[in-house]
Amino acid sequence: MKNIKIIAFALFGLLSSGLAACSDDDYKAPLEAAKPVHDGATYNSLTFHWDKVPGAVQYGYQLTGPGDVEVVTDVTNLTEVSITGLEPATTYKLSVWAYAFFESDNTTSVATLEATTAPIIKLSTPVLTVTNEGRAIVVTWDADENAKEYAYSCMIGNILYDEGTVTSPSVTFRNLPKGDYSVSVTAVTDEGGYVSSAPGVATFAVTRSELWRVKGTYEAASGSSWDATLVAYDDNFYVLLAWYGVEGYNLEFAIDENDADGPMILTGDYSYDSSTGYYYVPVDDQNGVYVYPWSGYSNLSGDAVAGELTLSVYSSDYGTDVFVWGLSIDSLVGEYDYVTEGNDMYLSNPDSDWNSFSYSGTVNVEKVGDDSLSFDGLFWSGYPIVGKVDLDNRTITFEPQSWGTYVFASEIDSNQAVVATIGDDMSVTIAGWSAWYDGYPYIYDSRSVYTKQ
Repeated sequence: MKNIKIIAFALFGLLSSGLAACSDDDYKAPLEAAKPVHDGATYNSLTFHWDKVPGAVQYGYQLTGPGDVEVVTDVTNLTEVSITGLEPATTYKLSVWAYAFFESDNTTSVATLEATTAPIIKLSTPVLTVTNEGRAIVVTWDADENAKEYAYSCMIGNILYDEGTVTSPSVTFRNLPKGDYSVSVTAVTDEGGYVSSAPGVATFAVTRSELWRVKGTYEAASGSSWDATLVAYDDNFYVLLAWYGVEGYNLEFAIDENDADGPMILTGDYSYDSSTGYYYVPVDDQNGVYVYPWSGYSNLSGDAVAGELTLSVYSSDYGTDVFVWGLSIDSLVGEYDYVTEGNDMYLSNPDSDWNSFSYSGTVNVEKVGDDSLSFDGLFWSGYPIVGKVDLDNRTITFEPQSWGTYVFASEIDSNQAVVATIGDDMSVTIAGWSAWYDGYPYIYDSRSVYTKQ
């Protein structure tokens, strides 16, 4: 078909150039040249245009590649052409003929122009930045607007640890075991004119240092209890040593407050039951306990001073294991949710002799001196009471004290102190208190529970 087109417009040129004339005296001036202009190039196309030539009725064009190999030949009434299917980074020559009308006073003119297609572009190699966020290693890089996705792989030594693809310019690895790592990221594309990048590579090491260890009491859901030791590391990783009293059988876990499934992540080599969501954690050579870490059912709160580890478990029955350690005034300081209930005279309803009441809210328990704490929100906000802490007996004693226009004291006697108790979960229960005025108690059957957040 290309040969036919060449013959067609070549024959048309012969006729229009006046070869039918009988004498060399019949000279005809060639038309003005078309003067093609290169408008643009992609990796596989070239676009041209030319100004309309006065007296021209048609244009022929031919594109040739390296070695003058014909690529396309055609005729057109237009003054522009776009040619596709070309090779990238290749120089082509366009020839354009302007044809005069048959038997006109002009002959055909021709003009040529060279143009080069764009090269195939390799996406930019990702430059990786590694950030250690506790138990999470975050790798980021600048996005490439032509990338469809990014393929990554993570190696620990010479062993593949993880691989996959992401569409955003970051990937997070959680709960990595200790070791030396390398991660590579390749920008991937399926857009024409582009090819995937070379891999960007970064290395990092996962190491951990011990921050603190505490001894405490492990209380199983079965009712048994024993001493155990919790070790905390600087990357939010924890090991509860001999968690069921047998040396060498530990519970390993991490705490990640940003994890949507729950802050506790079991990191040991434990078998997982997808039907129940429980992990089977060995406690000796023959036995194990099923632990459910999801949705906050299992959690850890506290620090090197005092705290609590709760584990939702299943052995012979569902229940909760608790490991508790330490207690100090500092560990009791913080934000608490409180609920206060009881009966009062006139205080909450002046139109009634006795009224039941129930209040709740959130307050901060503050340290006052070396051995005392201040509690607000008991009945009125802005009227805190101060108690002395006895850590050995897990009590807080509130001596009679001014409470606005009243006296805070035991409901039994205005000269008697109120003794609150501290629970294993560091909750504080203040019961049997009253507001005294002029020798008369205005509150009975009171009970206030402060639960630490």
